[in-house]
Amino acid sequence: MSTSWWPAAVLGLTVLAAGAQPIQLTADPTQTNGLIDERVYGHFFEHIYHSANGGLWGDVVWNRSFEEAPGGGAWVREGEDLVQSSLATNVTTFFGDPAWTDYEYTVEARRDGGGEGFLIPFRRTNPGNYYWLNLGGWLNVNHGIERAAGGGRTILETTPGRIESGRWYTIRIRAEGPRIQAWLDGEPIIDLTDNAGPRAGAVGLGSWNTAVRYRNVRVTDLAGNLLTDELPMPTGSALPRYWTRYGVGQAGVAGGALNGDNSVVIVGAEGGETGLRQV
Repeated sequence: MSTSWWPAAVLGLTVLAAGAQPIQLTADPTQTNGLIDERVYGHFFEHIYHSANGGLWGDVVWNRSFEEAPGGGAWVREGEDLVQSSLATNVTTFFGDPAWTDYEYTVEARRDGGGEGFLIPFRRTNPGNYYWLNLGGWLNVNHGIERAAGGGRTILETTPGRIESGRWYTIRIRAEGPRIQAWLDGEPIIDLTDNAGPRAGAVGLGSWNTAVRYRNVRVTDLAGNLLTDELPMPTGSALPRYWTRYGVGQAGVAGGALNGDNSVVIVGAEGGETGLRQV
């Protein structure tokens, strides 16, 4: 390629392709051949290249259409399903009351891809103190119960088992005092007693190197009284970049957007308003 500068800022380019005749291209920015409507250009400029961020327009509202999805786990709401589509490790979202003591926790789960199965945390009293049921763990060869404490995890019991992709499973956990039981599709897989772990705590959902989806969450006390049957909103990194939630309700990324892939669902609660903001 040879380049020569012409008067009046005209740029001439000679392109030499192997075995072909030279092609002469000339660009003259002083000549206008057509106009692009500024509204079309602005939309293209912002949403395709994200180039407006940092400019006068971009400084008003960042990530306006939620195109920059959360990092880490990619939890979204799709209708009646809570979906985690990334293959990140140790992805969890928690919900419920840390004061819950003895209860039964059931949920339906499906693996959409990845190397393992499902993580079902329960009796979580604080971020580092909980149990989880690990289904299809250890490269999808075992089911087991692990206790987390002090930044580490202890394997309490395992049994051989694997999780298939594309199939819905029904998972049930019963926590009663020091005794923990678990069933998969009605078949008992875990029954142990642990006197060292928490006797109360919230519940959660998670995954490890696996794309998963959950539905039909239900937590009851041992007398059968309902504690919750509401599908949780994603927590933690679930909001798009630059956005934070305020107020007493919940908010999380969801699908079904008319422009792009992501929308945000806001669920209000009594006692005040709920919304999104940038600070």
